[in-house]
Amino acid sequence: MPSKPTGKRLMHFWQGETITDWQVMEQRIEQVLLTAHEVGVDCETVNISDRTLVGLAIATSPYESFYFPWDSSAIHYAWRVLYNPQVRKVFHNTMFDLDVLWDSKPDATNIEDTAVLSRFDNHFPATLESMSVWLGRQGPIPMG
Repeated sequence: MPSKPTGKRLMHFWQGETITDWQVMEQRIEQVLLTAHEVGVDCETVNISDRTLVGLAIATSPYESFYFPWDSSAIHYAWRVLYNPQVRKVFHNTMFDLDVLWDSKPDATNIEDTAVLSRFDNHFPATLESMSVWLGRQGPIPMG
């Protein structure tokens, strides 16, 4: 089993709780993240103008997600998912995130963009907030 990651704090959210125990996180990464067929991905940057990557957030369901700071030694798990063409990667505003990630050469063949998909259904504006209302999901997703 690899040693505890170094760098800024890796986070794991599961059913409304923040998990900080590395052994629990690593088990969930191996059991859930690395076996997922579809994930939601969001790049965290310094700001909209400075597209320096700060971290990667990857969700495997509405109830479970992982945050990998750029300088974490555990970020290789995130790259394994992003490089895998068998995993569908769902972004919101894909072009921004792929621009941020482009030098790392992520798989760009199996992707979806919620902003684009919402326009096919004539839902404007295509913000995450307006889409949550359209989907009937205002506020936090109920757990359990």
